[in-house]
Amino acid sequence: MSQNKKTIIDEENGQKGFTILEVIVSIAILTIGILAVARMQTVALRGTTLAKRLSVDTIGVQDIIERVVNIPYEDCDDAIRVQDHFPFLPSGTTIEDRTVDGEAGLNDEGNGNADIFVDNQIDHYTLSMNIVEYPDTYTHPTDSFLTELRRNTKTIRVIVESNAPGGSKSAPYDFRKARLTP
Repeated sequence: MSQNKKTIIDEENGQKGFTILEVIVSIAILTIGILAVARMQTVALRGTTLAKRLSVDTIGVQDIIERVVNIPYEDCDDAIRVQDHFPFLPSGTTIEDRTVDGEAGLNDEGNGNADIFVDNQIDHYTLSMNIVEYPDTYTHPTDSFLTELRRNTKTIRVIVESNAPGGSKSAPYDFRKARLTP
């Protein structure tokens, strides 16, 4: 049996082997590949967790929106009746443009900026609700159709921000509440 510097040859069977350097390089390449797959799994898990959290928060916001839609228009300014529909809101809350900033305030977020703000520490989300009231005397500067459409309505924008461990995402939801007049 003779030895070559690069490979060992078994003359009887004609078999070749690998040098230690070749084995170390192949193990290093395999290790890098496995680490890359592990990193992809971590990123995918984080994205899935964030998507789940945002979905759960969205379902909670849909419940709030349905409650706002179902409260009679006349009760929106009555804090006691609002408390009956929304026991989780602070006492004395009304569904009205408290910051009196009209359409300019629809995107306000956070405590002190939004008309209604809820910080849900248990489910890790915040909710900012902004209201624009259009009285029956409202007149749009250029569009008579928008004048008729917006009179006696409230535009309500709910912005939910999910503060999941994997990152945060926010989503706005808009709807209109009309005063039904005979």
